[in-house]
Amino acid sequence: QVTTLGAKPRRGLGRARPGACVAVGPAAGAPQTSAGMRAARVIAFGAAALSAADAVRMDDQQAEAASGPLVSLRLTDVALDPEGDQETHGVELKMSVGATSTSLEAMLIKGGLFQSFSRNGRNILLNSPRMENLDGSIFWPSPQSDWDWPPPVAIDPTASNDFTSRYKLSMDEGAKTFELTSPVWRERNLTVSKTVSVDTSRESFVIVYAMYASGGTTGKFAPWEISRVKSGGMTFFKTGSESMDGTWSPAWKPLQLKHIDGVTWFPQKPDVSQGKLYANSVPSKPGSEMTWLAHTDGELLFVKCFHWLPEGTNAPQENQIEIYDGESYVEVEEQGAYQGVFPGQPITWTVEWFLREMPEGAKAEPGDHTLVHFADGLCH
Repeated sequence: QVTTLGAKPRRGLGRARPGACVAVGPAAGAPQTSAGMRAARVIAFGAAALSAADAVRMDDQQAEAASGPLVSLRLTDVALDPEGDQETHGVELKMSVGATSTSLEAMLIKGGLFQSFSRNGRNILLNSPRMENLDGSIFWPSPQSDWDWPPPVAIDPTASNDFTSRYKLSMDEGAKTFELTSPVWRERNLTVSKTVSVDTSRESFVIVYAMYASGGTTGKFAPWEISRVKSGGMTFFKTGSESMDGTWSPAWKPLQLKHIDGVTWFPQKPDVSQGKLYANSVPSKPGSEMTWLAHTDGELLFVKCFHWLPEGTNAPQENQIEIYDGESYVEVEEQGAYQGVFPGQPITWTVEWFLREMPEGAKAEPGDHTLVHFADGLCH
């Protein structure tokens, strides 16, 4: 099913648009024991038995464990601001495991923006109160020196205040995936797509970015994911080489970083605009081809896993990991390899997203070994 929806912001829409919805779980018609029957069964054992409420809870937990994650895909109205006063057409992919649900919401305007990545309703991404502000998670072709500023309207029109340009949405109900495809960036004959699915075995969201040559040869690019989060959190990664030098290096101040046990930590202070970091990382574990970039707000832990990039394969004046401090928000960014895009030979790049509660015993402080161990365990 391929759907192209209007993108005009609308006020006061308190309902979801009708659309495709898929849920994967226990087989239809599987026998279910009523709460009353379970309660009566336990009470019959006498005063020493578990309470009825305990029995219901235990049976529910067993049923949830047996059924596995539930995945749903639907068209919805995505909030353009934290209060939900403005909404636009979009899509939601949700995974539920017991009482825990994790969802990713994307819209057709603002460059196919991922507006929300939430765990039980708590969004780790920035949702700005003004539609024209930069927020959410977006994709750009790297290097920035190829297009200066603002980004190409076809790829990300938000900085140009263009809210009529929109991505095309395709939904695969059977596979529970959706794809957003950009208009053509005519100056470079480049089209971008984002395909999102869920890996239920890892309880993660898998994003495959692609860049296509829509006409003749377009040149060389690197994929670039920019995820904006709220201020006051902490971003960290495995330490490689670091620099303040990049496309806009004359304007940047050095970030106030801490380096502890092979990990670089950036505890952001919302009242101080510090600048930008360009860095390479190292593999998460010896022999691994994967690495990670993580962020926590003190309650949730957001981990992004991707292939480690050897030095020298990054785009000019860019690096695999970049952190931008915008004072009221932080951009948590990573890039893939710099390579040619030719007709029939698109660049594809995969990033895996995890959103978890803070691990038991972990603290949002530089040097916390529990956070590092947890991220290493996800990305290897």
